[in-house]
Amino acid sequence: MRNATVLAVLAAFVWSAGTRAASDRSEPWLSVCDVGEGQTAAVPPFDLAHATWAQLAARVPGPTGETVLDPVTGQWVPHPVAAEIAFRLTRGDRPSDAEWVELLTQSGAVRYRETWPVDQPWTVSMRLPKWLGQARIELRPRSEGFEPAVAGGLVPEDCGSEWLFAVSRAARQELGDVALGEQPLVLDAEIVWGPTPYAVQFPHLPNPGSSILWTGPIHVPLRGVATLADALPPVRGAEVEAAVRRAIKLTPMDGLLHVEYAPADVPELRGLALALEVELHSGGELRERCQFHFQVPWVFQSIGFPESAKPILLSHRLSPETVARIRERSTWTVTVSGIEHPALLTNWNANRYFAGSYEFQAP
Repeated sequence: MRNATVLAVLAAFVWSAGTRAASDRSEPWLSVCDVGEGQTAAVPPFDLAHATWAQLAARVPGPTGETVLDPVTGQWVPHPVAAEIAFRLTRGDRPSDAEWVELLTQSGAVRYRETWPVDQPWTVSMRLPKWLGQARIELRPRSEGFEPAVAGGLVPEDCGSEWLFAVSRAARQELGDVALGEQPLVLDAEIVWGPTPYAVQFPHLPNPGSSILWTGPIHVPLRGVATLADALPPVRGAEVEAAVRRAIKLTPMDGLLHVEYAPADVPELRGLALALEVELHSGGELRERCQFHFQVPWVFQSIGFPESAKPILLSHRLSPETVARIRERSTWTVTVSGIEHPALLTNWNANRYFAGSYEFQAP
């Protein structure tokens, strides 16, 4: 189904038509803007017009911070650093190779882990940041056995479902198997502009036309390890178990076990990947066991859905026997345990995962 209207609505949501000009690069404006993940800018304001590429790369917004609320107009507008980058690119100003790599990795345009378990294919996540406009990013590994990865395109998709599929596919790409030990990898990157790269995101900027914007290497000090726990450290103990318990709500209803995870309400959980196994015991017997993997879908991570702004809701269908016992108001012992799961690795903001457990009684 071809649905240009859907794309127009999405574009309007992400980039307000009432944007400031990219040349409006005033120092005070930056100081009050979000920089992503719902956080206020932690760096002092600086002069955008005279900032170096290294300074811009250090402050480039991630997928959840590319639009900000303008305190003057009350409108959602492009982040000033994103607008400045687009402005410079259209006038022919280019970062160095190292600065390009920093821009791509800091903005979440290219995400990967340098340490990876050998029993899982090495996976990268890619997205098209708005400051690049309509463009295609391609990564071609030099090592044999690894596949290329791509995000974006030279022309926009005019079907909403095709666009969502392309974004979702780019957000999780398996490139190849990793051997145990050090395995340095070079990704030859190429960024190509489409014919009218800024027609949607920054319509007031000149469109430079289709061209190769950058080619250069991304050096990945890849290291293969034996287990997931070697790549993403497990954490357990009373403090983290209490924090997870505060963020998790279990509700049996209509034959389902609903689980709500609200990490934003518990700051201690920032950076924690979570996969849970829930066991329901009644009458001294295990009646039900189910697993939940808490992760915002890759497509939402890529287009800017805040990974911790709203609760994640998951459900498991209970067996008829369990439903009957719940209706009889039986007393339950509920055990909640953190487990290993490959999905933990693609929670890109995580630096550890929950491996503890806790238990409670439920009427």
